[in-house]
Amino acid sequence: MSTFYYFYLLKMEKEWSLNFAFPLLSLLKATGNETAAYNRAVEICRLQIYFNFFHLINSTNKKD
Repeated sequence: MSTFYYFYLLKMEKEWSLNFAFPLLSLLKATGNETAAYNRAVEICRLQIYFNFFHLINSTNKKD
């Protein structure tokens, strides 16, 4: 895991919701594949980072 994702996961630890944890647990239970669950967690974090970035850009453009 890259350092960036590690610190992002630590930051998000208190904000994790049922929408994050339960799908990962379900995936792990259904497949027994830890790598698939890990990859999905990274994908969720990456998508959240992109969402936050585009939200920031959009709000900055509205101020101009």
